[in-house]
Amino acid sequence: MTPQKRASLSIKGLKIRTKSETEATNQGKICSLWKSFHDSISPQLQEDDQFYGVFFNNDPEQLDTFDVLAGVTSKDFDKNGIGVSEEISEVVLEEGNYLMFSAVGSLPQATLRAWQQVRRYFNEKDCPYERTYITDYEHYIAKGLTKLYISVKPK
Repeated sequence: MTPQKRASLSIKGLKIRTKSETEATNQGKICSLWKSFHDSISPQLQEDDQFYGVFFNNDPEQLDTFDVLAGVTSKDFDKNGIGVSEEISEVVLEEGNYLMFSAVGSLPQATLRAWQQVRRYFNEKDCPYERTYITDYEHYIAKGLTKLYISVKPK
């Protein structure tokens, strides 16, 4: 697997702060975040607009605490004149090297399987890369196709 250089990209949408341990329970916040996104922002998108799930602001002391933003490019957000009652946040996907993992199939199962693949890959003892935890993101390209981009550096 070879890292891809990805350009920076601004994303606007809805944001939450959560922990990995919370997401492993029925108290998880990510499902509610996506429900809010699909209820308020998604109906205002054009058919070919793509959306993103961005993982960022990892606590350096506890990498299991992070922010998640469900949104669209700032360009598409502004083009569509999206208006919602919730607070809108913006994050920049940092330019850098990313490993790409594909998720094919029904959501959210396909994306969950891809995240399992990510964990397995980085847990391999001979893995040549380490995660930087700067910005990792899910890019929802089309129905049944999602790509996960994980920020990395060589070990």
